[in-house]
Amino acid sequence: MLPIKTKHLRIFLAFACILFIGYQIDNVPRIDDEYLGEQVFWLLKVGKVRSGLGFADLGYDVYQSIFHKLFVYCGYLACRIGGWSLISLHMVTYLSFLAFLPLFYAYTRRRYGNIYPAFFLICLTLLLFNQDLLYAAGDFRPEVLIMTLGFASYVLLMRYLDQGKSAALAGSAIAAGLCMFAHLNGAVFIAAGCLLLLQRKKYGVVFAYAALAALAFAPYFADTLYHADLKYFWHQFRHDPILNPDQRWYASLLQLANEQMRFLFTEKQVLLTATLLFVLFTCRQRLRARQPGLLSYTLFLVLGLALICPSKSTKYMVLYLPFLYLIITEGWLWLEEQGSRSKVLAIRTLLLANILVSLVYSAQQINRNVHNLSTGGIIAEHSAIANMVRTQHSRVSLLAPRLMIFNELPCFKQLMDIERVLPANMSSFLRGSKLDYVIFEKKDKARYDWTLLEQAPDHLLVPVDSTAHYIITRVNR
Repeated sequence: MLPIKTKHLRIFLAFACILFIGYQIDNVPRIDDEYLGEQVFWLLKVGKVRSGLGFADLGYDVYQSIFHKLFVYCGYLACRIGGWSLISLHMVTYLSFLAFLPLFYAYTRRRYGNIYPAFFLICLTLLLFNQDLLYAAGDFRPEVLIMTLGFASYVLLMRYLDQGKSAALAGSAIAAGLCMFAHLNGAVFIAAGCLLLLQRKKYGVVFAYAALAALAFAPYFADTLYHADLKYFWHQFRHDPILNPDQRWYASLLQLANEQMRFLFTEKQVLLTATLLFVLFTCRQRLRARQPGLLSYTLFLVLGLALICPSKSTKYMVLYLPFLYLIITEGWLWLEEQGSRSKVLAIRTLLLANILVSLVYSAQQINRNVHNLSTGGIIAEHSAIANMVRTQHSRVSLLAPRLMIFNELPCFKQLMDIERVLPANMSSFLRGSKLDYVIFEKKDKARYDWTLLEQAPDHLLVPVDSTAHYIITRVNR
């Protein structure tokens, strides 16, 4: 029996929703907002994606053929309606999450409603306290969109396996293909669907499933064929250092072996992992009997992402978070009914620890949001810097932290990402460039010793001004 009544669950869920909203109300870009936001900017301005941030040797400054295409196109539509801004871009992710909610409700009600009437309230509440999801929901990155499409693919696939409906199978394949269209990592949903069908001995439909998924993914290459060709795409794909950081033949095996780093990154992920492992260990027979498809599908997603994703960033966990919380919630509810007192106490303690840690992080984020909104935050500094460098030139070229894209990119002739330049190469890079200014973050003083460039015989850099977080220098020619 649950230690909390349904009406109290609703109150707790409402509290989680309030925290969720408070977490999102901010004016500061989050990770990759600027990188993907720049892609939308150029798509709006010149009709194709390009990037001035770096990788000019791959032609990205002319045309970038590798990007999160379906997601960026959604950002393009949002900005066509609301103008190019953080709010417009983040609206794509907000709407993706809102689309997830009725889907999640319908699935949990049909799958668990007769056994656990409060399943949806509990599972959604726990999900809303996950810090990786809280961050991703207000970030212009495709993980939440893929999470929604991927969950839809799973729901439809299970409907096919339960009821044999061909339309559900087709819908599942199309949704999985769209996952890959939104981000190449979304291929894990195609793989998971095919593997689950093979596991259920549905050999005859595996090829049809893969073909439909490939058809849904095929528009990914439309702009490449229009602006360049597949050879151009392959060149960028093979030489992009982010996509191919390790060229050794056994790199995928190393990625698989290192996957625990994603689940043990900080105390937030450690507590989630501990809770998941506890449920899997104590409820393994129950879960195998009732949810074999869920367990297998989740395992395929985790292993697939471990193999194809070069980064162990926790942001990619968002793709399969709903599946983890379905497992945790069912295990908890079953332990409340059938488990020993010690197991019930253990699972309650773990869940409470998850929530308390999340509350601490949420409070810190909301406090930062209040400060940023009341003072203008880093965005106000960017505006001040833009005004400083425009005093002598109407449009200038900058080497600066890419965060400065918001909201100043239209003010500059060119903005390059300073992180793309190695400190040892800075001097030669500046002498061979046509840059006007270099903006250093003060916290990077140990990384970039700009005083050496300032004291060089030709006085390569001349200090101009500073703000709370930045040093503004002019390139001396």
